[in-house]
Amino acid sequence: MAASLALYGGSPFFSYPYKPILNQAIGSGYERAYAHFRRDHQDPANLAIHLGCLVLQLGANFSLLAEIDDAITDKAPLVSVSTALLWGKALVMDSSAPAAVKAMSVASLLLAFKYRKAIRGRWKNLIGLQAGLEVLGFQTLVLNGGLYNEIPFSQGTFLRMLIARYLLQIGISKFFSGKLEASKTKVNVLLLAFMLKTSMDPFGKVPPFLLGLVGWMLSLLTTQRWLYFYSCGFLATVTQGVSHHLSGERATMPGLSLLADELAHSTFFPTCFSIQCTKASMASRK
Repeated sequence: MAASLALYGGSPFFSYPYKPILNQAIGSGYERAYAHFRRDHQDPANLAIHLGCLVLQLGANFSLLAEIDDAITDKAPLVSVSTALLWGKALVMDSSAPAAVKAMSVASLLLAFKYRKAIRGRWKNLIGLQAGLEVLGFQTLVLNGGLYNEIPFSQGTFLRMLIARYLLQIGISKFFSGKLEASKTKVNVLLLAFMLKTSMDPFGKVPPFLLGLVGWMLSLLTTQRWLYFYSCGFLATVTQGVSHHLSGERATMPGLSLLADELAHSTFFPTCFSIQCTKASMASRK
């Protein structure tokens, strides 16, 4: 239970100092993680969307870590640095991937670390950029009944919902921003209770990933930047699931029956993605 909370409660594809250590202790190895990734990520369009998800996840992850650093001390980025070092070590030392792929994976972590503060300063601008992902996730998971539905995608519904989403953002930003700042402790306690409950059954009827669809609203209402970046991890995971749905490939995480495999899949995601893209690129040239 504690391991499931550590994985899903922190956003499954985010990393913290404890996660590489936890994966080394109870997680599966790289070879098994890559076998699962390779099985479910053959479609070029699916890989392309996953690239965007990787960028969103890493950027939001290290921005959240920077928020934690500032809450602890303004003298040294202890949490950000330790996460980058431990995660990078896992991608290099615990993987049998080619050296070039390892270098690509570590470079992606370093870029996210380098630009974490620049990303933090633009968080309100980023809220508008993610609107399409939220609407697509809501349309697929809520309106159409989940990843395995057979309801055809409706462009008209998507566009109407996208317009409504932007109007909602304008309304909240103009009239309600900060209205719950005085009650943010209560909001955070309720959010903690929600995450504790839903992380025990992350693919149940009420999954923790729903935070990815409403987190931006809570962050504006309570004026909590960290909450926005935290919710981005769940939005990226929702987008990955939708990508699998649209491409016709099975979603990896819900199909894994062992927590050890789930830990490994999320830990080695940058390396598995890099090597799969490399192989796909080489195959397209032949």
